[in-house]
Amino acid sequence: MKLDTSRLDAKIRKYQMLKELLSDPEMVTACFEIISGNGHNHTEPAKTQGKGASLAEAARATTQRGELFESAKVVAAEFPDKFSASQLLTKMKEMGFQLAAKREDVAIAGVLKRLVKRDVLRKSGQRGSTRYELVR
Repeated sequence: MKLDTSRLDAKIRKYQMLKELLSDPEMVTACFEIISGNGHNHTEPAKTQGKGASLAEAARATTQRGELFESAKVVAAEFPDKFSASQLLTKMKEMGFQLAAKREDVAIAGVLKRLVKRDVLRKSGQRGSTRYELVR
């Protein structure tokens, strides 16, 4: 039985060409620019800014990992009873938070899921009428 190794040989030749190409530091830089940028300018990170005495230290020009999560947790603690996602979003805006997300409702829904998963909030109701309450 004879194996056809022509496809394997072709790949080996291509990898050898790639190895030769990437042995030049300038070409490595050029390849990374092409691959990572892919011709698109990177947008700046989302911005969440808080206004108010209690959250002044947490306010930054760019959102740090978990900042929206922590901010939502602080605002959720101010509700005396059950609340909806839209009520949380409205309350956050009233407190001075500016979400740069294109779909603020989607951003808040993701945060609420994480808060429920970490047993900070309890979820009740059905889809469309979901309410949340702080686990005390």
